Amino acid sequence: MKHIIHIDTWERKDNYNFFRGFANSWIAVTSEADCTEAYAHAKAQGHSFFLYYLYAIVRAVNEIKELRYRWDKNGQVVLHDTVDVITPIAVPGRTFYTVRIPYHPDFDTFYREARRIITSIPEDGDPYGTDKQIAQQGDFDVFLLSATPKLYFTSIT
Repeated sequence: MKHIIHIDTWERKDNYNFFRGFANSWIAVTSEADCTEAYAHAKAQGHSFFLYYLYAIVRAVNEIKELRYRWDKNGQVVLHDTVDVITPIAVPGRTFYTVRIPYHPDFDTFYREARRIITSIPEDGDPYGTDKQIAQQGDFDVFLLSATPKLYFTSIT
């Protein structure tokens, strides 16, 4: 569910008015994190580290109110109760396929749903089908996360 923000009475009005005209008014965060313990825990439980890591980030994003603000298809600022993640998945024989994974506060529910979505990627599907569907609906209640396992870098723009 989304809630329309009335700009004139919004506590973030000044910030919004300052940044809204920027060509790139969004953020990208790149950080170094020690995932040694998380990796060991995921593997000990027989879980995919990628999905374990993905859940941690999706949960963190959903716990921070400011990261759930978006513009809707009518150009209104809205606050979503939750946001989902879209992420590219490597597909054998092709490059990747973008999927939308819904946020569930419960890890086991999130994990089962994510596995089902990833294992159901159609062989002849459009790798950008999810992106196109989101653009067509015009409600950007998602964020993009790309993971690059075994590639070390400290920033990319």
